[in-house]
Amino acid sequence: MDKLDLGVTAVTHAEVSETEAEKKERIRRELVNAGMSRFGLSKLNTQYLPTLIQDGEHIQGVLYGFQTDGKAMLSWMDRMIVATDQRVISFIHKPGFMEEDVFTYDVINGVDVTIAGPFSAVSLDTRKGKINLRFVRKQCAITFKKYVADRRMTFFKTRTHSSAKK
Repeated sequence: MDKLDLGVTAVTHAEVSETEAEKKERIRRELVNAGMSRFGLSKLNTQYLPTLIQDGEHIQGVLYGFQTDGKAMLSWMDRMIVATDQRVISFIHKPGFMEEDVFTYDVINGVDVTIAGPFSAVSLDTRKGKINLRFVRKQCAITFKKYVADRRMTFFKTRTHSSAKK
């Protein structure tokens, strides 16, 4: 840092916000802490994730697997759901195709997890509908469910009800 004549420390833009490379590395670390494997880190959705995460937003949980839109395997879509400290992002990213849904914690009804061997089936129930994923990594499912449940509990504990004040 440079010192100005007045003894004030100059602050550069790089010190205030993280660079793109630092953001990508931070996101990678947060995904690993949430249970993502090396295979998960190489997925196309993961590579696209830094464009969706806002500055100062931190990943607390992640799910990645196949969303079933029908019974045929050709209808399965590779979807990722990310729980951050601010919101839940559900998205599919392919070349030439992007689908994204963003949820606040007050519209999430719950997370159901069914574990079978090393994988899980997860259902994220929201006011908009259910998102079902199959072949989700077990550790990711457990971490995601715990974080969303804790976050919802905190939300409802701090929520003020006008009818309760009577």
